[in-house]
Amino acid sequence: MISKDTLWKGIIENLVDDFIIYFFPEYADEIDFEQAFEFLDTELQKIIPDNQGIDRHADKLIKAWFKEGEEVWFLVHVEVQGYPDPHFAQRMYEYAYRIRDKFQHSVAALAIYTDWDRRYHFKEFRETFMDTTLIYQFNTYVLRDHSPEVLAQDANP
Repeated sequence: MISKDTLWKGIIENLVDDFIIYFFPEYADEIDFEQAFEFLDTELQKIIPDNQGIDRHADKLIKAWFKEGEEVWFLVHVEVQGYPDPHFAQRMYEYAYRIRDKFQHSVAALAIYTDWDRRYHFKEFRETFMDTTLIYQFNTYVLRDHSPEVLAQDANP
């Protein structure tokens, strides 16, 4: 049996152009679709350490290029686990921070939620300590907010 996680990864890889256009339409004209996308999942796994039994992995880290030659990285996490994860926003921050620290690249992050429990549909990580506040906000898309009928009418697969 193929896991939902594997299916999502395959969809993203096989339809990466359409995926980027759909989820980042305001930047689509700037992306150089003539250059091949590079999937950096191996590099991502190296910077995310095991953490006491918690399954920690982002689905895709994609390197693309702007038309003027600048690299652009997309961190895509499809949250298909179907159970509450109160630490998800912190993990998104940690992924972005570690990518920035190791590779010196900012990332455009997207979390796609496929479950119903909105209590765990985070859009930001916020931490305050001794009058110092860190705020990390990321893009989200809730699949269940879009009916199958509406999605079927979109020309983008």
